[in-house]
Parts: sequence; structure tokens; C-alpha cells
Amino acid sequence: METKTIRTLAAVLLLGGVMALVTDIVSVTPADAAITREEVGGPLEEAQALANGGQWAAALEKVREADAAPNKNAEESAAINQLMAYYASQARNYNAALTAYDRMIAAGQGNRTQNLRTAMRIALNARNSQRAIQYAQRLGDAMNAADRALVAQAHYLSGNFRQVVTLLRPMADGGGRPSETTLEALRAAYYQLNDEAGTQHALELLTLHYSSQTYWQQLIAIAQRQPGRTDKQSLELYRLREAVGTLETQEDYSEMAQIAMVAGLPGDAKKALNRAHEENLLEGERSQRLVATTNQAVGRDAALVAQLQQQAVAGNGDGNAEVRLGEIMWTYGRGEEGEAMVKRGIAEGNLDDLDAARVTLGQILVDNDKRQEAIQVLNAVSQDGRHASIARLWSIFART
Repeated sequence: METKTIRTLAAVLLLGGVMALVTDIVSVTPADAAITREEVGGPLEEAQALANGGQWAAALEKVREADAAPNKNAEESAAINQLMAYYASQARNYNAALTAYDRMIAAGQGNRTQNLRTAMRIALNARNSQRAIQYAQRLGDAMNAADRALVAQAHYLSGNFRQVVTLLRPMADGGGRPSETTLEALRAAYYQLNDEAGTQHALELLTLHYSSQTYWQQLIAIAQRQPGRTDKQSLELYRLREAVGTLETQEDYSEMAQIAMVAGLPGDAKKALNRAHEENLLEGERSQRLVATTNQAVGRDAALVAQLQQQAVAGNGDGNAEVRLGEIMWTYGRGEEGEAMVKRGIAEGNLDDLDAARVTLGQILVDNDKRQEAIQVLNAVSQDGRHASIARLWSIFART
């Protein structure tokens, strides 16, 4: 995506979460506060009338007039500060609102934790990230998950991207369903840090919890850019693209068919071309040649299947023939037989590539609608091996 789109999206998501006006301050009337002195109560009554008409800035000026009265007692000061905070917030005079909150916090008026929390939000509305961070630091252990997300926003706006990761990564990996905003902010922070692995991890979580064709396209594109892929692995990514619905053009289907042919799986090529035909995407002489070549290879596959069956019956001390035969069966629509044969090959052991066999079995299980079993098989693939990335993608798909 990258560069501009991630930065723009991050800014929208980060700021969008705090731009709502603060409305959790309870308005106080002079009568409620038992304020009887005319030099304080009079301006506050006028302020209340102006506020009732939505004239917030004018109401704020009247509160300031009451604040100028000498010798205010604690009750008067508390009422003035609360009304000042409320009216200033509604008038979007965030500096005045923060001044009122600072006075309330210093005087011990109201709930200190809630005052700090609201002040932090107002500071973010004012784009004053450093002040928001200061309120967060004073919250300390009283911070909840929503507070941490807001603090992360403040750090992002300050350019402290490592601190954003420190705050959001535990929330992302905590086992629940983090908000999409949290995950997008985490991805944006990793991107700013040029941390490709972290960016991919955040995108994987976005795809898992908020599956969409856009996220899948971005995630598969990352995997396709990774060097050292075999033709078989490229085919597995095309199979995933087909499963999530991102194969759209004649070129997409033709390339999948060609890769399948190179990988020695013409059954996959035949299916891809059949789907392209159904979508009216097979045009031109080149496509017709590809169809003819594929049909010829499909015809020759019968001999290969017979040979593999003989090897499986004879038993060669390993399960390679069974795994290969099971995958071919699956590509021709014989899913249950293919699953049983691959399982047999894995059980026999001594495979050339056990992780590759697990990835194959995982795909077959997903196709056979045995997703929980598929997840277990795919998660057994070595996390540091060359099949880890594709296994992880198919596991995500099985869970969505």
C-alpha cells in the first residue's frame, strides 16, 4: 500500500477516535450548588441560560465573570471549574477546558481518575500530544485499555512510534478481538519504524479479525514478494487468492493455470481455466493454446496416478507417493480420497518435506470443510521454516 495510504489512513483512524466533544461533564446550576452570593450566582445563572440556547462561548465568558469574584469558597470554585470545563469543551476552547481541569485536579474536586482521563481526551482534541501524555502518566496504574489506546494516539502524533508498539502490541496479541483502529494504528507505527515483520503481523491480525478482500490482497501481495518461493508455493498462494475471491482478470486465471502446469498439477490448471471460462475471461489465441496444453496434460495424468498408486501399494519405506497422489486426487475433485491418502503418507513418514505435506493437507482439510483440523495441521508447520508464511496465511483463512 503503502507509504502514503498507510500514513493517511493512520491519521484518520487515530484522530477520529478523539475528535468527539467531551460530554461526560455534568452541568451544575447555581441552585444545585447552593450558591447564594450575587457576584457569583448571578453570572452563573446567566451562563446557564446562554448554554441552554447553545451559546457556549458566551456562557463561558459569564463563568469567567463569576470566577473573577473575590473570596470564593470551595463550593463556588468547584461549580465554576465544572461549568468552565463543560462550556469550554462545548465551545471547542480546549485550552480553557484544560485549565479548568487542571484546577479541579489540583483542588481535589470530583473524581481524580475521571478528571485526568477526560483531560487526556481534551488534550488530544487540541492536538496537544505532549500534554495528553502527561495526563496519562499521572493516571499510572489506573489506565484501562481505552486509555492505553488514547495514549498510543498521543505518542503516534508525537512521533514516538516505538512507544505506540509497546502500548498496542499487548492489546493486539491479548487473545481477544482488538479494535480495527488499534490494529491499524499498530500497523502504521510498525510501518513508520520500517519494521516489515511487525507490519505484516499487524496486517495478519487485521485480516484475521476483520477479513476483507483489501486486507487479503495486501497480505498475499507481501507473501508473493518474498524471495525463494517454489512453483508449488506460488500455486498455493494462487489457491488462497481464489478462495478469498481476489482472482479477477484473465491474466490472474491464466497465470495460475501456467504455474499449476509447471508445478505438475494440471488438475489445478484445468479448474482455473474452467472458472475463467465461466466468468467469460478466456479470450484470444494464447488462452486457447493454454487450454489445449492443459487438456493434454490432464490426459497424461492418468498414467502418473496409476504409477503413484503402484508405489503406494508396494511401499517404498516413505509416504512421498501417497502425499503426491492425494494432492492430485484432490485437484480432480476427489477431496475425501485425497485427504485420506495424504494422511496415510504423513503417517508412513520419511517424507522429503514434512512441512510441505502438512500445508497440502491443511488446504485439503479447509476445502473439505474441516477447518478446526486444518488449523491444527497448519499450526504444526515449523514456524521458522520456508513454509511458515503460507501455512500461517492458510491458517488465518481457516479461522475467518
